[in-house]
Amino acid sequence: VSTELLLPQVTMPGLSFREWQAGDAASLARFMTRPEYNRWLAIKVQSVAEVEVLLKRHLARQKSKGRRHFRLCAVDAGTGELIAEGFIWLLGGGAAEIGWGVDPTVWNTGCGTMMGEVLCAMAVERLDASEVWCKVMSPNLASAQIARKLGFSMQRTVMPGSTGLNRSHDVEIFRLLSEEYFERGYAV
Repeated sequence: VSTELLLPQVTMPGLSFREWQAGDAASLARFMTRPEYNRWLAIKVQSVAEVEVLLKRHLARQKSKGRRHFRLCAVDAGTGELIAEGFIWLLGGGAAEIGWGVDPTVWNTGCGTMMGEVLCAMAVERLDASEVWCKVMSPNLASAQIARKLGFSMQRTVMPGSTGLNRSHDVEIFRLLSEEYFERGYAV
């Protein structure tokens, strides 16, 4: 019998955060397929079917003992709607990469910052990451602001072609050390 290795659910004011679950594809696709949402992503999803593929891949990973990839979503406590999503990817050597995306209808409400806080907390406190990285396309000022608000510092900028992905913008690489995370007091 395989056991699912799930991260715990986290509740913050107005939102709860949990791993993706079976049946989430349509709710995630409601905002993940929007052009405004996809604008800064390297891998864009265009349909519920494409989100379903991502969801099935995630659910299969939950059963892996050597699991290195986690996908979380934010659930609006009032409506029950999924309004943000993010990932944690364990890179090895104590490093983790995180990334987040927020439903455009709730931009500028603090949801992205809370998503980032939870991703950092899970990476550092639950998955023992000693450093957390995130990548932000240079023109995406909102995500860069979130990274800085969370205590990340910009390490370098890489040219579009050097990422191996078909990106048309420079990518800023941000880092947060676990000591910095605890100093900032974002522990969940």
